[in-house]
Amino acid sequence: PVLALEGGAPVGAQAQVRTFAPDGAGLAPWALFANAASGADLVRLDRLARAVHALSFYARASTDRALHLPVHPKLIDAVPEHHGAAFRRLLDAVGLGSARVVIELPGIAPGEEGRIVPVAASYVRHGFGIAFRPVGRRQLETLLARTPLDTLRIDADRLVRFGAVDATLRAAHRRGIRTVVEGVRSATDVALAREAGATHVQGSVFGAPRAEPDLDTPLEARVGVALSAGERSAVRRLRTQWVA
Repeated sequence: PVLALEGGAPVGAQAQVRTFAPDGAGLAPWALFANAASGADLVRLDRLARAVHALSFYARASTDRALHLPVHPKLIDAVPEHHGAAFRRLLDAVGLGSARVVIELPGIAPGEEGRIVPVAASYVRHGFGIAFRPVGRRQLETLLARTPLDTLRIDADRLVRFGAVDATLRAAHRRGIRTVVEGVRSATDVALAREAGATHVQGSVFGAPRAEPDLDTPLEARVGVALSAGERSAVRRLRTQWVA
């Protein structure tokens, strides 16, 4: 869950992918996406994961909470243009829309901001929020000069290693950007996030991902979604271009 630091109210959740195997040793999420045989396979896997995440989350969550969806670095190059267009069509087809979805773009090395700017701009055009993990204040300022960002994410370990006063967080505050300290594992991390002026926190101390699902239960029952006949028809129409 993503929680407001003041008051502790849940405002959203970050989607995670887990895999399972008969021996219990599934692939880590990064390995699952990294091992995709081709760019086209990676895109299909990502689209399928996004669809399941969105249907599952909004079947359970309050309609004003945000779904945070990480983007694998390989997808930046695998999709040449129109990032977010297909996902927006799916969300519109099932009546969810894109306004409550935050796309978490992957971190990039300093000097490579030009790779991420058109991707962010495309997602914004399709109504998505944008989150980013800058490597420092200078990179954040560079990106903000070229594209809007809604959320800055920073790992709790950075606050531990470099101290609670962080120039990147201060720059985000001046711009009115929501700041999420992630990887929070203890009360000490919470205190550091508060001292740094973060607005939101996320981490295992607040709750772990859901337990292993019952893989024998039909997907619709498992995620708690009761699609109408029209919604099922819309999803079928999109299936070829979405996951085929």
